[in-house]
Order: sequence, then C-alpha cells, then structure tokens
Amino acid sequence: MVRTAVTVGAAAERAFHVFTQRCDEWWPRSYRLGKTERVGVVLEPHTGGRWYERTADGEECDWGQVLAWDPPEHLTLSWQIGIGFVPESDPQRASRVDITFVETGPARTTVTVVHSEFERHGEGWESMREGVSNTVGGRVFFRPTRSSSPSHPAPSTGNGADGRSEGRAPVCQQVPITF
Repeated sequence: MVRTAVTVGAAAERAFHVFTQRCDEWWPRSYRLGKTERVGVVLEPHTGGRWYERTADGEECDWGQVLAWDPPEHLTLSWQIGIGFVPESDPQRASRVDITFVETGPARTTVTVVHSEFERHGEGWESMREGVSNTVGGRVFFRPTRSSSPSHPAPSTGNGADGRSEGRAPVCQQVPITF
C-alpha cells in the first residue's frame, strides 16, 4: 500500500472538483500511456465512468474506471495500468486508488490518496508499488506553485509510508493550480 496526504487551501467541494475535473492541469505531462503528446485527462463523474487520457493523434488510453463517486468526500478508482506502465485491459488485474477529502478548517481540506491491491497486477507487482511510491505517491497530487512563505506555506505532504507530515515541500517540478 502507498498512502499520501496533502492539506490544500480549499473547501472539500473545491478540492474534489479540482482533483476530478481539472486533473489534466496538475497531472505531470510526462506521465502518459499514449504514443503521442497527451492533450487531456478525462475522469467521467459517476460510478462506472471511465478514467482515461486523450492524445494529440486522437487516441484514448484507459487508465481505469470510477468504482465509487461520492462528492465531495470520497472517490475510488481502478488503476488499469500494468507492469511497465502500459495499458492493462483486464480489470481483474487492476489495483485500487481511494481518495478522501476531509475539511480540517475553513477553506482547508486534507486530501488522502491510498493506492492498494498492487498484487492484483500479477508477477512483478512489487515494481508497480515501488514505481508509484517513488513518483505518484505524494509528489504529484496538488503540488504547490510557489515557494513557502509565512503567508503562503507549502502544503504538508505525507511521506508515502504512514502519511505523517515531514514539514517539507514536494520535490517535483511545480504545476500551477488555482483553487
């Protein structure tokens, strides 16, 4: 299991919206399955909906499916990306991503992402867990766009293991997100 959490300066409803309907704005451009440039990420807003990318050549590459849709508190996705980060057509070989949105104060929400059931990917599943832990887990979701300052602190992020804050900003390249 890979677990990460980040606190963002937005109400749960807004955080849920940005996470689900604007994921193309914050998901790193280099993370794609298609052969050409990714031009969009679509998360269909209902249980049973598709989660996929669109590429410049019109291809649609499935990433998974919406297993639970409970705005603005909870979302569950299947991760139908196989070993080696290639599309996986068999839903029985998909891992699970649970995302919760818990308001912790006025215009503050803790977003927790738990990626589990990696063993469903089959032989070599450990490499998938390791790859997700090193790239996606905690360093992709809701990355801040400015350096920390007293008036604009960087969000706290979990360390991927137990989710406790380490008091440091994520290490990835930053992408602007407007709440």
